[in-house]
Formats: sequence, structure tokens, C-alpha cells
Amino acid sequence: MTDRGCVPFSSPSPTDESPITTAAATGAPRRWWPSIRRGPTLAGSVAGSTLAFTDSGLVPQTTYLYRVIARDAAGNQSDPSNDAIVTTDPAPTSGTFTFDVAADSYVDESAAAVNYGTATSLRIDASPQQISYLRFDLSGVVGTVSSVTLRLYAQANGNKGCNVLPVADSSWDETALTWNNAPARGASVATCDSFNANTWVVVDLTAAALVSGNGQLSLAISNPSSTSTRFSSREGPNPAQLVVVTVPPDTEKPTPPANLVAGAAAAIYDRGRDALRSGIEMLESVAERGLGRALGAVDRVERIGQRIAGRAGARGREAASELRQRGRGAIDGASERGREAVGEIRRRGGAAARRAQGTARRTASELRKAGRAATRGHAGGPRPTVH
Repeated sequence: MTDRGCVPFSSPSPTDESPITTAAATGAPRRWWPSIRRGPTLAGSVAGSTLAFTDSGLVPQTTYLYRVIARDAAGNQSDPSNDAIVTTDPAPTSGTFTFDVAADSYVDESAAAVNYGTATSLRIDASPQQISYLRFDLSGVVGTVSSVTLRLYAQANGNKGCNVLPVADSSWDETALTWNNAPARGASVATCDSFNANTWVVVDLTAAALVSGNGQLSLAISNPSSTSTRFSSREGPNPAQLVVVTVPPDTEKPTPPANLVAGAAAAIYDRGRDALRSGIEMLESVAERGLGRALGAVDRVERIGQRIAGRAGARGREAASELRQRGRGAIDGASERGREAVGEIRRRGGAAARRAQGTARRTASELRKAGRAATRGHAGGPRPTVH
């Protein structure tokens, strides 16, 4: 059961010997007036012919104990009945909620000071302008809103349909509303197609996102046509209705992030380290090839010098010796420059490695912070309200 408890009980029999069922000396049964107690509290009473009692205003998913006490015309009271134990249902998490309009009226541009709050019709017209106002008081809405529908009962044909406009101010009074003091209207958020008299006109307001929970909602209805039409007001036989459908809220926790921070940081560091190693190896290879070329050139110079020496005698030998000395100097210079180049490459590679490690650490820290912020943000959000 919901928040209403129904307690059945038996009618007395004229032959029962209990105080609430004994017959009078004439043989006619006594009249009785049962009172129903919810625990120590008097929940209500019923007439003697009533065999059930409905209690309201109870707390969902709560157990209550009821007892019935009978009283006759002479004021005699019976002992309490046996206990009747009732447990209410859990609170709903979704549903379909239908609200009749709580206040409505229309305003007329050509009669700017006149109030129509007690009229049985809500009129709309484009010339002169007549605009209808409706207010709904929403309560008891649970769950996440999935659809909102406005229902209007047409009392006349509407050849061009209607427009629905939001009204931010819901403080207006239907018995005091006039063209002069009517609250401001927003831009149209929904329309209805042409309609016939004596039919329900249904307008889908879901996309307008005007309802997110309990509260007041005010709307204005206008006419795109200069041919007047009208709907039933709440003083008429078919007041406007707002139907709100909800679904259970999403309470499922998100999947915890896995291997995001550590994996990303390690990949960045590994790529930087591999690139640095490849660069050093390539530069060392270039230096070695350069040194080999220099040594080969010196060998070729010596051989040429020896051939010249053989042809030119002492002068050639002197020239060859000079060439060898210069060749050795070139080799020493090339070797020194090569060693300096390799040392510089290694120094720069070490600095690059340290920078890559620092970047990887900062990236890991930022990813951890982002993961924690994402987890906190999903944990809960603001409760929706009605604008």
C-alpha cells in the first residue's frame, strides 16, 4: 500500500457476546460507532454500517498498528480489538502526475482594466489582443522529468492553432489580473495545430524544459490568428491540465578510472627516452664515420708522399715528412673535435632527458587531479527546480 492505510473490520453479529455486538432486550441489535486508533493516536471514526477505514498522511515504508474500539448509543465502550498491522509501500521514484490548473484568466487589450478571472472561458485573439494566463502548482513530483504535456479543452474552432509562452512571474492573482498589470511573457516555446471545438488540444512542452520538479509554473496562451477562439477555464466544465511523466533518477555510480594516470605518464617518458637514445646513437655514428674518412685521407696522403719521395729524392722525402706531420695534426684535430661533439651531444641529451622526466611527472599529476575532479563532479548535481 502507499501512504494511505485501509483497515477492514467485521460487523457485529446480534448473537455475539462482545460489548459491541450484543443485542438489546427487544432482540434488535445495538447501534455502534467504531473509533480507530493508530497506536495511541485516534485516527478517526466511522458509522456503524461502515466496514473499512482509510488513513492518510502516512510515512512511506513504515509499519503502523491499528485497533478498533466500539461505542454504543449509551456511551458504553468495548475493549480494543485485535491488532491490525499495516506497512506502507516505499516512496515512489517515478510516475505520471496530472495537475489541474490552479489559477487562470485572460486579458484583453481593448478592455485593459477589466478582469476576467471568474469567466468560464479563456479567450485568445490576435486583434485586438486577448491572451490567456494559466498557473499550475506542482507538488509530489519525484524522479527525473521525461515529458511534460499541456491539455486545453477547446470551446470553439481554432483555424491557426495557438502559441504557448513562458511566464517567469507566478505571483499574479486571477481575480485581479488585467491587461495593464499582466506579467511579462517570454518568446513562444511550443505551438498547437488547428483544432475543432469540443476537443482536447494537446501541446508537448518537453523540449521547452520548463519543469524539472516541484514548484509553480505559469504559462500564457496566444492566438496567431485574428479570429478569436476560446478554451474552458477552471470555472468551466473542463479545466486545463498539465501532465508530467518522470522516470527513476540515475543512481548508478560511474566506473572507476583505471590505468589512466600511470599509463599516460609512462608512455610519455618512454617515448622521450627512446627518442633521446636514438639521437645519441645517430650522432655518435656520424662522428665515427667522419673520423674514419679523415684517417683514410691521411693514408692516401702518405702514399702519395712516398711516391713523390721516390721520384724527387731528398726534397720529396722532406715534402712527404711535412705531409705526414700535417696529416697527423689533422687526425688529432678531427679526433678532438669528434670527442667534443660527442660530449656536447651527451650533455644536451641528458638535459633533454631531465626535461622529459619533468614533463611526464607534471602530466601525471594533472591527470590524477582531473580524474579526481571528474569523479567528484559525477557524484551529485543540483536539484532541478521549476522556473
